This record gives sequence, structure tokens and C-alpha cells, in this order.
Amino acid sequence: MMKNTILRNEKGILTIDFLFAFIMVFGFTAILYSFAFTLSVAEVVQYISYATARNYNLAHLDETQQRERGQQKFQELSQNPSIAALISAGWFQIGDAQIGDFNDDYPGDNGLDSANFIGVRIPFSAPVLYKRIPFLGTTGNDPDGFTANINSYLAREPTFQECEAFANQRGDALSGLGYTVNNPNIILDNGC
Repeated sequence: MMKNTILRNEKGILTIDFLFAFIMVFGFTAILYSFAFTLSVAEVVQYISYATARNYNLAHLDETQQRERGQQKFQELSQNPSIAALISAGWFQIGDAQIGDFNDDYPGDNGLDSANFIGVRIPFSAPVLYKRIPFLGTTGNDPDGFTANINSYLAREPTFQECEAFANQRGDALSGLGYTVNNPNIILDNGC
């Protein structure tokens, strides 16, 4: 008889409903803010990759110096106190910039020269998106599972050495056709 009265007693049920709803709303709010914050930081990392690719793109004496300029810009922007605070807090992780030719990662260009995937790739992960919410569960299986590569492909300007080699090949090809030029002046502009 006592058991039936305990089960029929509805006092306090509203408190349980309130706690469940509160935890659910709090969980969804945390997820929503995490997504918004992650998208904002991903846009900042996209800017870092673009600025790095832009510095790598610019013509210089040789490709090594182009790569160094890109790496220098990446270090400057990724160590900025604004973004460094987010990374050191563990909310986001940014890997080292990979600078170079990524054409092999995108097969199927059918031999066209238009597939120029030359630039910068930055690994990005957002552990802040991994949440364990009571009654609802987790947002994923792996705490580091939310990862992406943020890319900027701007190709690369030919270096001075590449332009000079191209001009010499062109001169040799003209000589091979029977044209003779005494003391040619090779003039290189910003490109080839």
C-alpha cells in the first residue's frame, strides 16, 4: 500500500522537468556558441593561409626564399597574441603551414595546366566542438576528431632564376631555328 502512494505522489515532478529542460537548453546553447566561435576562428585561419600563400606567391630570387617569406608570414600571424591565446587555451589547434605543390593530391586534371594547386595548407582542429552533455551524450567519438585542412592556392610566380633559365632556353631555341643575333640583350620584367 505504501508503494502505491509513493508512485502516485507527483510532488517535485516539475523540478525534475525543469532540471532536464535547463540542462538541454544549456547544452544546445553551448553547442551553438561553439559552432559560431569555431566558424569565426576558421575564417581567421583562412586569412592566415591566404596571407602566407600570398607571400609565397611573390617572385623572388629563388623558390627557397619564396618559401621562407611564406613561412615568415605564417609565424608572424599565427603567433599574434589574439590568435595565440585561443590556441594556447586548447580550444583550437593550428598545425604548421605546409607550403608547396599539392597537384598530386587532386588527380583527374586530364593533363590540363589549369590545375594549379600550389600554395599553403594549414591543418586546423577544433577540440572546443567536442562536448559531453548529460542526458544528451557527446557531440562526437574522438575529442580531436573535428579537423580540416584550410587551403589557399594562388600558384606561384616564377623566380628570377626560373625566368632567366626560360629566357636562355628561348634564345637557344631561336638559335636552333637558324636565327643569329649578335650580343642579345635579355630583358626580364616581373614575369616571364
